[in-house]
Amino acid sequence: MILNGEPASGGAWISSMFDEMIVVVKGYAEIMYDDMSVDALSEGNYITITAGKRYRFVVVSEESPCVILSLRKM
Repeated sequence: MILNGEPASGGAWISSMFDEMIVVVKGYAEIMYDDMSVDALSEGNYITITAGKRYRFVVVSEESPCVILSLRKM
């Protein structure tokens, strides 16, 4: 995913049937979960989101594109 200052999916909630690893390859992103907790990730940071957990990108870097890699464990 490449984002230019705008959150993915217009801020819509995302959920996967599989565990998902989110890696910020370039830039900065903040992910909010449906319980309103937030994880802030910068270049090289990653998190694993368990299957079924809803999340959305609420902030992404504006000065340069934010490159995010999403890997799903099937």
